[in-house]
Amino acid sequence: MVILKWKLLLNLRIAILLSILVLTLILPSTALTSKRFSGTFPTEKIRILWQMCSTNHKMMKFPENIYFPICDCYIDSIRERYLDSSELDNMTKKDGDELAAVLRLSCNRYRN
Repeated sequence: MVILKWKLLLNLRIAILLSILVLTLILPSTALTSKRFSGTFPTEKIRILWQMCSTNHKMMKFPENIYFPICDCYIDSIRERYLDSSELDNMTKKDGDELAAVLRLSCNRYRN
């Protein structure tokens, strides 16, 4: 009877350890599939867009603590809205004006 209890406890511990192992292997892979951005924007393009934003804000004499989060928001919004950076290269003036309006509306909270 005592041996049976010890076997059950041992089996339970093994089952718990295996469950933990399986969960630690599965959870990181599911976290990767729920990314916020598509990943199709080359790093160079992201840096160029951010630099353009920061240069424009510097020329308007915005302090860094204001335009850093604004530029971050602009880039994040662009990457959420467009799947590929080539969409930005083929924009019409109307598309560009629409994007500028969307960026201002979604990122104005950083101007406080």
